[in-house]
Amino acid sequence: MFTAFYPDLVLGYGMNVSMTENCVLPILDHSAILFDILIPKSPAYERGKLPLRSSRYISPEALLGVKLHLPDVLDPIFTKELCVDTLTANLNNTLLELLDSVAPVKKLKCQKRNPMPWLNEELLNLRRICRKAERHWRSSRLEVFLQAWKDSLSSLQSAMSTAKANYSSNLIMSHKHNSKLLFNTVSQLTESKSTLCCSNLIAHDFLTFFRDRAETLRNQITPSSSCSLDYSAALPAGADRLFSDFKVISLSELTKVVKAARCTTCSLDPLPAWAIMELWSVSGPYILFLLNTSLTTGAFPECFKSAVVVPILKKPGLDVDMVANYRLISHLSFLSKVFEKVVFKQLTEHLSTSNLFEPFQSAFRPNHSTETALVKEVNDLLVNADNNRTSVLLLLDLSAAFDTVDHCILLDRLEHFIGITGNVLSWLRSYLSGRSQTVSFKNDLSETCAVRHGVPQGSVLGPLLFSMYLLPLGVVLRSFNVTFHCYADDLQLYVPLTIGNCAEVSKLESCLSAIKGWLSDNFLLLNTDKTELMVIGPHKFQHLSQNFILRIDDSVINCRDNVKN
Repeated sequence: MFTAFYPDLVLGYGMNVSMTENCVLPILDHSAILFDILIPKSPAYERGKLPLRSSRYISPEALLGVKLHLPDVLDPIFTKELCVDTLTANLNNTLLELLDSVAPVKKLKCQKRNPMPWLNEELLNLRRICRKAERHWRSSRLEVFLQAWKDSLSSLQSAMSTAKANYSSNLIMSHKHNSKLLFNTVSQLTESKSTLCCSNLIAHDFLTFFRDRAETLRNQITPSSSCSLDYSAALPAGADRLFSDFKVISLSELTKVVKAARCTTCSLDPLPAWAIMELWSVSGPYILFLLNTSLTTGAFPECFKSAVVVPILKKPGLDVDMVANYRLISHLSFLSKVFEKVVFKQLTEHLSTSNLFEPFQSAFRPNHSTETALVKEVNDLLVNADNNRTSVLLLLDLSAAFDTVDHCILLDRLEHFIGITGNVLSWLRSYLSGRSQTVSFKNDLSETCAVRHGVPQGSVLGPLLFSMYLLPLGVVLRSFNVTFHCYADDLQLYVPLTIGNCAEVSKLESCLSAIKGWLSDNFLLLNTDKTELMVIGPHKFQHLSQNFILRIDDSVINCRDNVKN
């Protein structure tokens, strides 16, 4: 007689299993496998003491009650020291000492959070009744007890939903006058149950992925040999107006910039942004001296070049264990963005007075928004349709464009294409060099890594520098008489085209090839897989566009019924 034994199967995920020495224990004709499962306690729910800084002691009164020991900027002995990094370190140390004096780091008790704060005595009583009815049914299997269990369960679920809704409503109403707490409350209440806490990723995983991504993309780019024209030689009319020195600003001008800035704080700030504003009467003259020293010496403080990056899921429902499903949000110190705003204003003034702005670049300029860009594009498409012509709309997609910008090409373009020289160019070179970032994920901090390419994410100057990096691309597009509009790294081409005219189609494909070549020469990668094509025009021509395609080198772009701009 043949007997087969089918052992039970134990499945586990994310557990550390430690096998014992004599793990096989025979029991009659079966064997038991013994092992230990190591399940560490979650730090968030572990009772104990954690080193934290109590924020309730940080108040305007407490801050103003402590004297801020900053050197007098009018002291001739002090003004001899013009090293920006020394001045910045002195400021940060002084602010940290102030913070330690009013809110020292203490070991505070970390209590376990109540997972259901809306649970009250009434709900507990209904739950007891429900469980009692369930026990009666399971022991007797009578239909009457089954119906009683269903009725009590329905009453419990209805009361639970009402209590939860009332709790959420009261919580939102209590925070209606505080926008920050209100948005945090709504975010917590609408948060998906499969949140980041379920992810097995650590901060180092994100650091490695996004650090290597820029290098990988740059290695995929092959410089083009098809572009015979030197587009960088076609300088704009105002490029002969040099911008070599920043203007030294006054305390009143800097105060306006600080008051207009968003009061955001990150872990790199020695003191919260609102606290710096509260102490502005004391710290303002020193920060002004530091800023003007930075502008006149062409040096950006080293400690302002660091960023703390926080990954967030791109869309709810994505796999939380895939690094590619996350978007990195870069946080910079408050004062670094204040410095950038001052430089941003002076750079935009130079670009405006010298007429160096790309007319069809709508990002990061006054009166040039997504709304104005869409109005312009839709108007041009409708004009073509009114003239009984069909338009081909192309939405070009660049892969991680802000991360692959080459610093040498950017600085060369700023100097020879835009006319930035002297201290201004030195300051921008210092601003771009020596940058670093670290990733913060689930209270885990990765090591620091250098950022060698790209414009700083989350910065004030980064998008403007990228717009200046793309300026020569307009020369390429105009050489093909192509109508275009840009918004940062989003490029839209719309061309009146006669469907079936091979010469016009060939000209557009040559334009696309030239665009891809210029982007490759500037370490920007055109993602043909995400580039979209749509034909827009009178209804009588729609049947002609059903099989319309464009070719870029070895890639084919098919026509779509709808696209999202």
